[in-house]
Amino acid sequence: MSLVVFSDVSLHLGGRPIVENLSLRIGDKDRVGLVGPNGSGKTTLLRLIAREQTPDGGAVHRAKTMRLGYLPQDVTVEGGKPLLAFVLESIPGRASLDEDLATAEADLEALSAAGDHSEEAQEQMLEAAGRIADLHERIAHFDGEYSEHHAKRIMAGLGFKDSDHVRDMSEFSGGWKMRAVLSSLLFQQP
Repeated sequence: MSLVVFSDVSLHLGGRPIVENLSLRIGDKDRVGLVGPNGSGKTTLLRLIAREQTPDGGAVHRAKTMRLGYLPQDVTVEGGKPLLAFVLESIPGRASLDEDLATAEADLEALSAAGDHSEEAQEQMLEAAGRIADLHERIAHFDGEYSEHHAKRIMAGLGFKDSDHVRDMSEFSGGWKMRAVLSSLLFQQP
């Protein structure tokens, strides 16, 4: 099975060709190393795979089931959030589940407060309650797969102390911010 397929990919940066008509397949069992001098396009290839850059020509295809982790060379991390929250909230889709749950609960509350006992209103309330139950189940599954304990183990493995978990991201140096981003990346289990 191919995880990544480049089909006649071309890319120019600043008028300079970085990649010309590249065709390449990376399979699920392949091990690939990108080796070359600075400026030869190694990072650009990774950015193409991560969909952070679009080729001028050709196409880059990724397997739908592929989970990619990409740690850029330069990271920009805003403050205002503790380290542990930064890592826990890095999972794509988790925040939207909380938002969907809040919306469904507000819908159910509004329907209940309206005092309408018609069959249609009862069906709407049952539908809202079903959405809430489904969202709670999805959140429980999410939280089971991406537990706080697991996040803390990853952070400890990268040298963070327990006392660092509550520190604001703005308090960390550039190197420690890079470790925080790496923690969040590893937590996502790419």
